[in-house]
Amino acid sequence: MKSAKYFFVALSVFIAAACGNPAPDNSGATTTTDTTATTPPPPRATHDCKVAGKMLDEGASIWIRSQEILVAVTADSSTFDADYGDSYRVLEVYDTRNCSLLERKVLPVNVSPDFPYYVAEISYNKVHEMAAVRGFNSIYLYDAENRRWLPELKPKFASARSGADAQSGMIQRLELWEDYLIGYAQDFGAFAFTLADKAKPAPVLALAEYKPASGAAQSLFLLPVQGAFQAISPSYNADAGTFSVNPMLDAPIALKTDIQKSAANNRYIVLRENTSANTAYAFDLAKNERVALPAEVAAQPTQEVLAWIRANRK
Repeated sequence: MKSAKYFFVALSVFIAAACGNPAPDNSGATTTTDTTATTPPPPRATHDCKVAGKMLDEGASIWIRSQEILVAVTADSSTFDADYGDSYRVLEVYDTRNCSLLERKVLPVNVSPDFPYYVAEISYNKVHEMAAVRGFNSIYLYDAENRRWLPELKPKFASARSGADAQSGMIQRLELWEDYLIGYAQDFGAFAFTLADKAKPAPVLALAEYKPASGAAQSLFLLPVQGAFQAISPSYNADAGTFSVNPMLDAPIALKTDIQKSAANNRYIVLRENTSANTAYAFDLAKNERVALPAEVAAQPTQEVLAWIRANRK
């Protein structure tokens, strides 16, 4: 009987251990994950890479921080000219994480050996991450995200251009605006390229141009934006060295793009909203601005809209 007693005691202890003290449940416990391996560090503020060739003091390089890419215009012994000296037409691309040279590209003579290429004064954005190099009348874009040079671009215009002197046609400014590259050429006026397909930038011709008695033509571009259009009339102030894209609508609008040839060279351009309201929108190309129309005028026929503008603007 004593052995049976011990058996029941041992059995009771076993059951108490199994049922009365269950293992702790950690299913709701908070776990900490180390994300340092997956979170990229913020872009550096500077780099310490040195380029191989000679550089000018201004317009010589651009660093695209987010991609750690440095693009520079240089000169070296391969482009030295016996009559003109250093010729700045070598493009060097560096990976600034390790300062390695990714690519070296020699450009053709820029009109004359002593005419350098320049890294354009351009607004860079996170969408395209491109560097632009401008020659006298040519543009080279470097797509930093995809590590490639795009085909050479040359400005195109809606009508023929004639130069006033040897400087006519020289590219003076470039601006990256939304999905477009907007530029200005001396005496020739504004030009534009769409970057919708980054691999194949394509020219966008002006819808209308106003040619004053003197000076460059003033152009009106309609740029497709999300199924509608934004109207721009770029301007360049040579004295101040300032360039403006001049978007003229508060937001893109669906506009009718048909315009008579006889009206395409007018100072005032009237376009219609592509809706049942057929509302008029007017633009003054001499001043590169939109004309504010009263609602009752915007609803009138085009000739009456133009008559109101001429009577109310100087």
